[in-house]
Amino acid sequence: MQLKTSYVVSGAVGAALVYLRNGVMVRALLGAACNSVLAKLLKRAFNQPRPERAAQEGKVDPGFPSSHAHMLFYLAVFFCLELDEAWMLLKAGLLCWAAAGSAWRVMIERHTVAQIAAGCISGSLGALAWQSVWQGSPRLDFDAAVDRVHNAFPVATTVLAVLVSVASSVALKAYSVFFTGKAAVTADASVGEATTAGETTAEGAAGADAPANNLNAPSLAQASPEVVVALHDAVLYQADLELLRSPTAWLNDHCVLFWQQHLEHVQYAALKDSAAVLQPAAAFSLQFLDAEDLLVDSHDNVFVGLASKDLVLVPLVSDADAEQGGGSHWTLLAFSRATNTETVFHLDSANSLGAHRILFPAEVQATADKLFKLLGLPGKPSLRALPGCPQQSNGHDCGVFACVWAGDILRAKHHSKASGTALSLLDVTLSRDAAAHRTKMLGVAQGLVGRGR
Repeated sequence: MQLKTSYVVSGAVGAALVYLRNGVMVRALLGAACNSVLAKLLKRAFNQPRPERAAQEGKVDPGFPSSHAHMLFYLAVFFCLELDEAWMLLKAGLLCWAAAGSAWRVMIERHTVAQIAAGCISGSLGALAWQSVWQGSPRLDFDAAVDRVHNAFPVATTVLAVLVSVASSVALKAYSVFFTGKAAVTADASVGEATTAGETTAEGAAGADAPANNLNAPSLAQASPEVVVALHDAVLYQADLELLRSPTAWLNDHCVLFWQQHLEHVQYAALKDSAAVLQPAAAFSLQFLDAEDLLVDSHDNVFVGLASKDLVLVPLVSDADAEQGGGSHWTLLAFSRATNTETVFHLDSANSLGAHRILFPAEVQATADKLFKLLGLPGKPSLRALPGCPQQSNGHDCGVFACVWAGDILRAKHHSKASGTALSLLDVTLSRDAAAHRTKMLGVAQGLVGRGR
């Protein structure tokens, strides 16, 4: 169970209020309530979406400025202004605490750096503004009044402090629901990755059926059962064409498989002996089955032939479940013997850490390890983020980028083969225009409507 930062902060302030029960803590709590409202209002005013990973996990409220960073810096600056010079070390610790908590929100991809920076600034200004309200006699009179009430009714004020602490946490939760509840109704355009459906079965992968990949929603194929496009192992329904047509729709595995089949059998058929792009179903099996189980002796087992390939591309869907299928974000694993036989590269259009990323999701690392075994290579690979990956600015273009980048790499492979040079993944120019490629994919699909496989 994940412990939410908002509960930790409000709980800490509440505990301090219960323990101290003085005017400073009461003013801090009142200011925290006002600043919480201010942060939410600023979010609604700017209405800037959060990073894609946050949207996948149900964080559909706007992200600018970060309310966590706002509140952390409000509290840190408030108490820094309350403490005198004898407490300089504590002041530094408070600011470091606020900075670390804010940076953590970027590390877990809940906010962008700009959203966190805005929260730090707005929270600091909120603390300065709140303290300015209490300058001079209002502050002294208020603190003295609180002390008099506490001295006269110590038990009652303790109980009241507990009730206020609990009520503030409940109010914070209710207020968040008020703001995020309405956003969830219109989240389709901004967080399509968490709501758009697809359906895949892993037929033929390692000669066994893998769990269905329903991507957390009913299959669009069920709503539109008639096949309108067929290309080798891929079929598209009318609803799948609508995903390609919509500029804000997340691509399901029907769409990704269609483009994989187009690359393999149409555009780069000449590379079939040296390059392989795994189908989404095969990639799903690679995520959840042991490497030994994948190497079943079968004439159509795609994994058996990987050891002879110079280039292997694997489209991955994150947050998938071995039993229920599902998933929320497309990325691409790439291996090239000519580039580096000890490295598997990860191409992620929503990687806020860029090429400096040193930690990867466990599922990505485990899949890379198994891919290495299937390639016939010893040991474990070095997993690296491919430098220069363009980053999406929304919650729905990850599948488009995974498809277009697979094509970019195969095109570079084709050119290197024609020129007799070695392919370097580090030198591949990756496409940045997801909208143009979505249009291209739709055009290819529409050109096949009504035709056979």
